[in-house]
Amino acid sequence: MSKSKYIFFLIILCVVSCKKIDDLTPESRSFYMGFQPWEYDLNHAATINAYDNISIYGDIISTQLDNGVPWEQAYTGADYPIDVLNDINERKSLTPPNAKVFLSLMPLSEARDGIAQYWGQEDETIKQQWASKSFTDSTVISAYLNYCRRMIDFFEPDYFCYAVEANASFSETDSTYQEFLPFCDTIYTTLKAEYPNLPIMLSLVTNFLGGNIVTGTTKQLLQYSDYVAISSYPFLLPNAPIGTTNPQSIPNNWYSRMADLAPNKPVCITETAYIAENLKISAYFIDLIGKEEWQAEYVQQLFEEMNNLDAEFIIWVTARDYDYAGQKLEGIVDPTYYIWMDTGILDEDGKERPSAKIWKQWKSIPVN
Repeated sequence: MSKSKYIFFLIILCVVSCKKIDDLTPESRSFYMGFQPWEYDLNHAATINAYDNISIYGDIISTQLDNGVPWEQAYTGADYPIDVLNDINERKSLTPPNAKVFLSLMPLSEARDGIAQYWGQEDETIKQQWASKSFTDSTVISAYLNYCRRMIDFFEPDYFCYAVEANASFSETDSTYQEFLPFCDTIYTTLKAEYPNLPIMLSLVTNFLGGNIVTGTTKQLLQYSDYVAISSYPFLLPNAPIGTTNPQSIPNNWYSRMADLAPNKPVCITETAYIAENLKISAYFIDLIGKEEWQAEYVQQLFEEMNNLDAEFIIWVTARDYDYAGQKLEGIVDPTYYIWMDTGILDEDGKERPSAKIWKQWKSIPVN
């Protein structure tokens, strides 16, 4: 082959190869894409790495304050406990300057079935007083509104969620749920009047540990949300073949069925992920096969469906696996902590998985 023909052949090969890569993604995406700052280890370097990964791979950060509420200080207007202040100040200081901010607060307990625990060092008597209150208590409503206002003013978010996975544990007949509904009404309508240009929402699960699907509670709670804000981990899908997490098992309408409940509202994914390694948690009877290629397939499916639904943003739980942190916390934390340990688009050593390639291809195209 002559030199000129060889060069021509290389040019043609490059054009064809580049076209194949471009065919994987559209010309634009509707959604921002980002992560929560989960740390791969229990040290400051891991904290910095978590925020660095958000800067590299994302254009939105999810700041989720789910440790509870500093109820007494929020109600009285006093300074927050020092551990609370240290946490929020560090989060604010490390937030990437050019990233959109999705802020989430939590009035519900860890089990999503009652009032949130007390956040911060406090007298046990005061903690018990707040723990005994209901969502209809005027002091609870006043305290939570003050807390929301202070965090909104402090973080200046682009999107705000006032209740995470609000339908995860309730049924329509639960007495606590009947108190929670008017609470949501008051929080939503009050904040919407005070921050008319801020998208305000609560997030809703499509499944939680093989449990909740679309129910009456979901439809009712959507009244108090600007967005259909979805939290979902389809690898926990209860009807999938036992042991497998092949994304082909995910129903085609897994997300669109939620969007169809409120077709006039925009859609977003407040948290999702997919395991890239096997997952076994005996305490919750979880024993699943995970593969990197299946994770990559889910990422592509997710992005395509969300783009078709004109979604506003997608939050992937963690950019990097946190095996090192998990090893040090074994026997200390609840086993649910390990559900998302191997869901990063980077493994525990920071090596990119196949899903990271797809992620970067979508990240490279402009948001429309």
